[in-house]
Amino acid sequence: MQMNDLTAASEGQTPPPDGEPQQGQPEAPVAPDQRTLEEVMAELEETKARLSGKDRAYSELDLKFKTLKQDVESKQTVERGQTQQASEAEAALRQQVADLQRQLEESARIKTAEVRSVRFPKATESLGADVVATMDEERLASLEQRLGGTAPAPVMASVAPARSITAPPPPRDKTTDELKADLKRYEAEFLASL
Repeated sequence: MQMNDLTAASEGQTPPPDGEPQQGQPEAPVAPDQRTLEEVMAELEETKARLSGKDRAYSELDLKFKTLKQDVESKQTVERGQTQQASEAEAALRQQVADLQRQLEESARIKTAEVRSVRFPKATESLGADVVATMDEERLASLEQRLGGTAPAPVMASVAPARSITAPPPPRDKTTDELKADLKRYEAEFLASL
């Protein structure tokens, strides 16, 4: 260590590494280049070529990146559009289903009101078709009797099990011998009847 290094260390500064000029000292002279002009120019051209190759590779990669980025953005746009269209279509279908359910319920209510107004005319006159459509049939029957109408005949349940009807088995074809025996028997019966 030199004296300046010790002074720097005592002052709390780190000494500069060896080989570097210290503050206040002149820099070491640079040795003259021993290469010829042609060698320097060749090295310059080689460096330019290497850099232009890197620039070309960078340009190609940049173009690929931009293309892929555009593809991703267009796919995301299409997916967003499809998702939005699908949600709109789903909402429209849900609305149609709800409308159809309302129509079915209204149709069932109207049909019930019509049937009950025919079965319970006195109750319908006094209460109205809308009220009769919502009431229980047993109550309507008792109300109809109280109002002087006739109670309707009970409706047979459509869920009653069907009766099984056994049909006779189909006739089988007779053999030639059986037909000849029948002929003889019919002949004998015919002659006996005379």
